[in-house]
Amino acid sequence: MSNLIQLYFHLKISKNHTSGPIPIYARISVKGKRTEISLNRKCEAERLCRKSERINGNREAVRNLNKFIEPFQIKVYDA
Repeated sequence: MSNLIQLYFHLKISKNHTSGPIPIYARISVKGKRTEISLNRKCEAERLCRKSERINGNREAVRNLNKFIEPFQIKVYDA
């Protein structure tokens, strides 16, 4: 059986959320079993590109957030 690993970044919106930044979570699936991990970072809902799973924009905060996500993704696939 292969060790298929899937990694997906998403925003977890609470039921009572009205506006403002939303927490970013990583969903990791290994052999059909999944777990979610909070990245302890937040972003605006309209900034997350679902296709590339990165934050859109040129501001310093956006670039730093994308620089945080990339090494996290590499660590998950290395493990």
